[in-house]
Amino acid sequence: MKSMLQRWTTMWVCTVLTVAGCGSDSAGSGSTGGSSGLDGSDNLSLPTNVITTQNHLSESSFTAQIPSELQDVVQGLQSSGFNTFQGAGTVEDSDGNTALWAVYADAAGAEGGAVLACLANGACTPLRTSRTTSGALSLQGVDGADASPPWSAAPALLRDLVGQDHGGRTSIATGALTADEIPTVNIARRRMVIANAFGPAQGVQLGAWRSLAAASGAFSSVELIDYASVFVLEDAIQHAAPADALIWVGAGVREKLGNEYKTIGMTANRGLYGDVTVRGVEEIRQWLDANPYGGPGLVVLVGEETHGDGGSQANKPAAIFSEFSDIETHRIVVAVQGRSDTASILEASQKFLSEYMTGSTLREALDAGNAIFESAGGTASLVTNREGTSEAVTFPGALDAFFSDAPPKDPVRANIYLNVANVCIRQGTGDGYSEDEGQVNFFVDVTFDGPFFQGSRQWEVEGEALQADVQGVMLGREPGDGVFLTFSGDVKPSVKGLTIWGSGAIEDRSDIDNPNRIFFDGKVLATEYTNGNGDTCQLKSPTLSGSTSEQLSWIDFDLPK
Repeated sequence: MKSMLQRWTTMWVCTVLTVAGCGSDSAGSGSTGGSSGLDGSDNLSLPTNVITTQNHLSESSFTAQIPSELQDVVQGLQSSGFNTFQGAGTVEDSDGNTALWAVYADAAGAEGGAVLACLANGACTPLRTSRTTSGALSLQGVDGADASPPWSAAPALLRDLVGQDHGGRTSIATGALTADEIPTVNIARRRMVIANAFGPAQGVQLGAWRSLAAASGAFSSVELIDYASVFVLEDAIQHAAPADALIWVGAGVREKLGNEYKTIGMTANRGLYGDVTVRGVEEIRQWLDANPYGGPGLVVLVGEETHGDGGSQANKPAAIFSEFSDIETHRIVVAVQGRSDTASILEASQKFLSEYMTGSTLREALDAGNAIFESAGGTASLVTNREGTSEAVTFPGALDAFFSDAPPKDPVRANIYLNVANVCIRQGTGDGYSEDEGQVNFFVDVTFDGPFFQGSRQWEVEGEALQADVQGVMLGREPGDGVFLTFSGDVKPSVKGLTIWGSGAIEDRSDIDNPNRIFFDGKVLATEYTNGNGDTCQLKSPTLSGSTSEQLSWIDFDLPK
């Protein structure tokens, strides 16, 4: 198998940086380790052997030289409808173990793969990979029985881009969404996704991280997905609610720009031992823009130089850290600046998560993680887009503890102002016009369950039946805390069949007559709706406020008497 790897014609997409580098004449930082997986005390422990070479192959190179051991698996995939080539590559570790992999897609976009994993002694195992509906990787032998990776090796957490094509040949095209394809976001729950681009094949097993998140009581669900694919990340970003969290473990992918590097993406898994670059501009920006709330509220990017090398590129467009760091969505982003070994990066990240989710401030949790780096040497540190306020930022904790000190009465009134300046299209002629709508305010009584609230209302105006549904989440009661809501239904007879997604924050305002009233404002994404003439209209620049600074949306957070 090793001799076959050496004579394959390869197309380089990125260079693996490890002890031996990518090939025989490059060098970089290494990975430390012990035994694979967890050592029984929830401490991370990696294999002592490390990935040293990771190439990508063109389709012609792969198909021309498929080893006989793998031919039946590839033919089985193709006979099952997996005929569209997605990517292929080779991997080798410091012990001489090797793997050849390829992934194909069917007409529906589902992926199936073929892997030939060979030990250093020449014993090879052909395998077939598939994905479950949740995106998890499933591994089978040629007999169809479940299988395990024949060998594992610690991954490198940094790649160097070769050339200027950020995605290279293995990129996945993601087209822009139209207005009627706004992704469904469940705002009435809180989800953490730990998207691990690695898994047992790389000795990166993160069950302790899942246990930390579950023990915090902060999430309705905690999902650890090993060998996380592009589609797992797309779902975790594009369908995330603003209270959700994404922990992404993968390799940073950097591009050399003069004397600096810009980290333009991170890796997802492809083909068990292989990977694919997920890029800041081409994928991540589109997924965030498609999400009506802008994506998850906490993002932790675990890999080398996911923030960059300390230069000026980290906060410029196309850098992955910059693309995630959108303050308007109240997102907190944590990433690794600089370089360290794989084990230290994982340990520092675990220490950060443990401290942050158990009551430490963001600053304290970052410092606790950075103490791991200091003891290991190297240049790495954990940084955040909230450096200026990190001492005041705390983790919104257990769901059942929200407002437990002073829960609101059941129900409370929510009054929503909406700027409804519009543009309409007249039926029959197609002429455009605007109505003198300006603003509107309406109320719905809502019930709180922890930070989540929801309510419905049915009423009549001059004999015309109207209805509205509201659900949302309020992440605190202090100025700056996020308020996010979805409204669907009717506002008044001239504004019917409207859906809005509002993203805002609590304002620093009080009302002497209503001391428990919480004011908030924010931006709105809205669908088209039908006006009183039966014409289709679109709001121009909707906000959660009226035409004056006094007209803010509010919730009467009245306490039980």
